[in-house]
Amino acid sequence: TFTSKDKKKTIALKFFPLRNKEGAILGGIGCGIDVTEELETQLQIAAMAELQRAVLDSTEYAIIWSNPQCEVIGMNRAAEEILGFPAEECINKKSLADFHLPTEIFLRNVELEAQTGEKIDSDIELFQYLSQNPKESEWQYLKADDTVVDVGMSISALTNSHGELTGFLTVA
Repeated sequence: TFTSKDKKKTIALKFFPLRNKEGAILGGIGCGIDVTEELETQLQIAAMAELQRAVLDSTEYAIIWSNPQCEVIGMNRAAEEILGFPAEECINKKSLADFHLPTEIFLRNVELEAQTGEKIDSDIELFQYLSQNPKESEWQYLKADDTVVDVGMSISALTNSHGELTGFLTVA
C-alpha cells in the first residue's frame, strides 16, 4: 500500500526470480495489479453484511432462510431463542419442515390438495406453493425441547435477478 497523488493505492505483487545455473538469484520480474477498488468493495460488502446482521438480530421476529431444497442456510437470534436451537445445529443440518410437527405438514398438504386439486408430493412443493401466495397464517413451531409454540408465519420465495428460485424466507 502506498500513496500516489494524495490517493491511497494497494497493489498485489508477485515476484518471479531469475536464477543462474547454480541457483543464485540474479534478478527477477515483478508483476503487480492495482487491487484498491476490489479491497474497497470488499470492505463495503463486509460493512453491509455487518449492518444486515445487526438488523436481523435486533428484531423480535424469527427469520429463517433456506436454499431451494428447504435446507436451512441462516437464521437470526430471535429464531434461535424461539426454537431453542443454536444456529450451528440448524444451518446445513435441518430443513424448514424440521421445525414443524409432521402432522402439521401432512394437514397443510391435504388442505392445499383440497383447495387446488393438485397433489403436493413433498415439503419443498408445499413451501413453494405457500411462497407463491405469501400471507401470514397460524403455524406451530416444534422447539428443541419437543414442545410446540403457536406463531403467525409467512413464507416468501427468494429469487435472483433472473426470477429463478434461490430459496425461501420464513418470518414468524
